[in-house]
Amino acid sequence: MKKTVIKKTLVAAVKEAAEHLGNTPAVARSSYIYPSVLAMFERGQVVDTWFDSVDELAETRSGSLHCSEKALLNMLDTSRQRRRRADH
Repeated sequence: MKKTVIKKTLVAAVKEAAEHLGNTPAVARSSYIYPSVLAMFERGQVVDTWFDSVDELAETRSGSLHCSEKALLNMLDTSRQRRRRADH
């Protein structure tokens, strides 16, 4: 993906998250969205499974994590492990 497309997509996602959280994009980005997720997206790293909207995520809530949530946690863990190896 081109850098401009990535940036526009990222801005749109942050705006949507902010709307659902009832905050501004700046507050959502600084307080609710994990910075590593944004950085990974900019590098082209995304999960294989996702929801089409925040509403869809909210509608499917159950006692356990959805496969998309598990995929995100796995991606974050892998990124953290890579950073630790690079630091040592």
